[in-house]
Amino acid sequence: MTQEPDAVRRGRRYLLWIAAIFAAPVLLAILLNSSLLGYHPAAEENRGRLLQPPLHMESGRSVVTSAGLINLDQEPTQWWLLAIEEADCATACQQRLQELDHLRRAMGRRSGQVPAVVVTRGMIRGLAPELAQRLYFASMEDNPSLAKVLRRALLTDHLPVGQRFIVNLGWVMMTYPPDQPNTDVLEDLKLLTRTRPGR
Repeated sequence: MTQEPDAVRRGRRYLLWIAAIFAAPVLLAILLNSSLLGYHPAAEENRGRLLQPPLHMESGRSVVTSAGLINLDQEPTQWWLLAIEEADCATACQQRLQELDHLRRAMGRRSGQVPAVVVTRGMIRGLAPELAQRLYFASMEDNPSLAKVLRRALLTDHLPVGQRFIVNLGWVMMTYPPDQPNTDVLEDLKLLTRTRPGR
């Protein structure tokens, strides 16, 4: 019986290593998916309060804003960020609006899918010009149906300054209290726009 040359044995060893390198991730995925190990990845959790069931805006979905009439149910891929703010926009108000604009722009290429509507009691005054161009502004007096729906979402007659809402297709989906950080809103918006229909 003749012995195999070293080059042939080395070639077979390399071929087995290459096959093992490509087969290992597949075998690991099959093992993890089979539940033999009891591995279950953590699910993404909402950071805001998810309304169960979501609240339909009915007549409140058409909003009179500083830029004219907008419809909060115009596109299935459009998410709206609504925020309650003071009409007299002093330093604290300007800061919150800057943060709201930064939050929207932090969405990067998806920032166009998340316009922000600032809802106030009365017409807003003392607003920085750059914010007036990047955000929509709506008064509760011009939009009583919208204010009614937002109050129903919070189960109260009082709409606190700094309260935020996420709306899609005319449905109020989530709410965020004033003390909740904008990073939580951003994480939820990233998840929602990433999982939108047609992606």
